[in-house]
Amino acid sequence: MTRRQLSLSLLVALFAVVALAVSTSHGQAVDRIDTGAGTGTAGFGGDGGPATTALLNTPSDVSPQADGDFFIADTANDRIRRVSAAGAIATVPGPSAELTLNAPRGVAALSDGGFLIADTGNNLVRLVSAAGTVTNVAGTGTAGFSGDRGAATEALLNAPQGVAALPDGSILIADTGNNRIRRVSDGVITTVAGTGPAAFNGDGAPATRVALNAPARVAPLAGGGFLIADTGNDRIRRVDTAGNISTIAGTGTAGFAGDGGPATAAQLDAPQGIAVRADGSLVVADTANDRVRAIAADGTIRTIAGTGAAGFSGDGGPASAARLAGPRAVAQGTGRLLVADTANHRIRAITTVAPQPDSGVPATLPQPAEQPPPGVAPPTIGANAVVAPVAGKVRVRLAGHRGFVALTGAENVGLGSELDATKGAVAVFFITTKQGRAASAIASGGRFLLLQPDVLDRNQRPGLLSLSARLTGCPRRAATRVHLLRSATARAARKGSPRRRVRVHARGRIRTKGRYGSAIVRGTQWTIQDQCPPIRPAGTKFVVTEGIVSVRDFVKHRSVLVRAGRRYLARARVR
Repeated sequence: MTRRQLSLSLLVALFAVVALAVSTSHGQAVDRIDTGAGTGTAGFGGDGGPATTALLNTPSDVSPQADGDFFIADTANDRIRRVSAAGAIATVPGPSAELTLNAPRGVAALSDGGFLIADTGNNLVRLVSAAGTVTNVAGTGTAGFSGDRGAATEALLNAPQGVAALPDGSILIADTGNNRIRRVSDGVITTVAGTGPAAFNGDGAPATRVALNAPARVAPLAGGGFLIADTGNDRIRRVDTAGNISTIAGTGTAGFAGDGGPATAAQLDAPQGIAVRADGSLVVADTANDRVRAIAADGTIRTIAGTGAAGFSGDGGPASAARLAGPRAVAQGTGRLLVADTANHRIRAITTVAPQPDSGVPATLPQPAEQPPPGVAPPTIGANAVVAPVAGKVRVRLAGHRGFVALTGAENVGLGSELDATKGAVAVFFITTKQGRAASAIASGGRFLLLQPDVLDRNQRPGLLSLSARLTGCPRRAATRVHLLRSATARAARKGSPRRRVRVHARGRIRTKGRYGSAIVRGTQWTIQDQCPPIRPAGTKFVVTEGIVSVRDFVKHRSVLVRAGRRYLARARVR
């Protein structure tokens, strides 16, 4: 490197660091990019040393483990390599005559320390146990298509590029050359998406009746279903729990356009990678655009890494100002997004540098999104809902379980689950009609059960948030004054509070329910509060801050419209 080239490199690095510092000083979240493995020179070397001084050759996939390690499909080196949390690199499972690979394009870490390999050139999917034992789980080694509903090890695959493990032990395979997604369950293989010909023939039908075009990756969804990087169709597709397929990103025309708008109206170019983040948002390796793009929970798309010009630059600075070259894969690790920067012969790591929020409970609730995050299975009417933390600390007690656990990302949870947003805010999504109409809310400041009674309102089945925190001192709906006094006295001896509440900002048919009344949205924002002695008067109070809310008074058996700026108390009747 000449002195002039060195000076230019130092100036670029200095600019990146300054840009990162300026952005974070203004309270903006910034995605910083660094190299996690590779030097940029194609080759093989460095095992046993730092990953950042090792040579890779056309890395096509990366898969993180919970302990901070990650696997690399080092394709042109015909190896799988592992980088430890401390940054050391090694070939796995180590020197072994049992494992001869041929241009592996996919790798998937398993929770027990083992991993799966899409051994692309050998037309096999292989399993390496934590102890290093190698087993073929699908394919014979001969390229072709056959074997559905039979033994996976007797079926033919054709250049499989992607593989993923499901929680039940099943395996999903991107059988790229066969234009199919296949599933191996209990040793039996079936097609779960694609018809065989490379084509696009629409959405909204069973995935097994819809064509794919060279699908390169498959990613499971929380709650069921999966995503497909439908590379040749320039789309990201989703298969839901009922087996129906839809496009969630891309128009089908190769190109670059659409940042800041709906992902379904954006152009992609041969996307090969797809990953799900904890919040239910998605990340796409937009390969031929030399970019990594994110699809937010509300369905909008933006570039988070890459300028669109193939090359290498930007380490230590904002990822959006860095250059990538043909990235084939993305994977969400603990605290960082990993990118297989394939033509740069590197693994890049993107971390978010963000200011810490001052308070867990927002002063005002944001507008709820119209649809649930794309990275989680959609809710099913009368069966489950999708929840996602918005701010602060949110806990969830799943239906049928005893204790609360932290809600750290978007999840599909069964009805009857309980949410504690006392110190935070949470988004909730329901489906209210058989045609798939959605309702959503952001709730904060209390605990509530997720329910959906089989009762129609305006031809919809509203989602219900029912106050659930322990309430003490409250009378029955027609209590005596003696009972009121006794309840207030007993309150001190029982764990609980004479008040419970939740604030709601809703879209669609969302109902809240307290002890003496309920409210359903005909506008947007309101608060529901149960209050008992010594707070007087006892009852369920509704405070409307925006729009119009229809309140049902359980004691008086009547409905009342309450407008913004007004309040209504469904009083506890006392004899």
